[in-house]
Amino acid sequence: MSSRAGEQKSGIARTLTVAFALVAAFVGVCGNAAANTTYEVNESLICSSGGCSGSLGLTGSITVDQLGSLSAANIVGWNLEIGNSVDTPVTLTQSNSAFTAVGAVQIAATASALTFALAVSTDGFEFDDTSTGASWIYGNGGTGAQLLIYPNPNGGLDTGFQTFTLPNTLTLPAFGAARSQSHPHSRC
Repeated sequence: MSSRAGEQKSGIARTLTVAFALVAAFVGVCGNAAANTTYEVNESLICSSGGCSGSLGLTGSITVDQLGSLSAANIVGWNLEIGNSVDTPVTLTQSNSAFTAVGAVQIAATASALTFALAVSTDGFEFDDTSTGASWIYGNGGTGAQLLIYPNPNGGLDTGFQTFTLPNTLTLPAFGAARSQSHPHSRC
């Protein structure tokens, strides 16, 4: 084979290698982008504090960035309102509160449901706004219980409390049948 033919084959091989590398990089960045899934929260607990009557409600949504087995880092957004039937609710979001998983709580997401599985009394999770005191605590660190804490406009804290038997699984349904797609920082 002439050296010219060898150079042409070598040049074509380099071009193909670069082209395949670019396609692989594009598919790796754009083809595997994870879709966010949002789940509905709708809880109601009987008020158990002195100045509170009726019930405390918790409504809103929780968003995760992937399906399957999750860690606390996969909970990427929430918009939760805690309130009573009379006063303005307090809203917890990722910008004013924190999500914490405690113990060995198992979090799993499918296209239709988000589940939090608690096996023992030290498992649980919490959405907490330390500046106002508003919280949603599930597991309550030592007892099988769900607790809502609502800072009412009178300066007090209303609480709603519900016990449950362990092991316990909280299942939240996905909003609708469609998953919301989110590809920030991408033109794919």
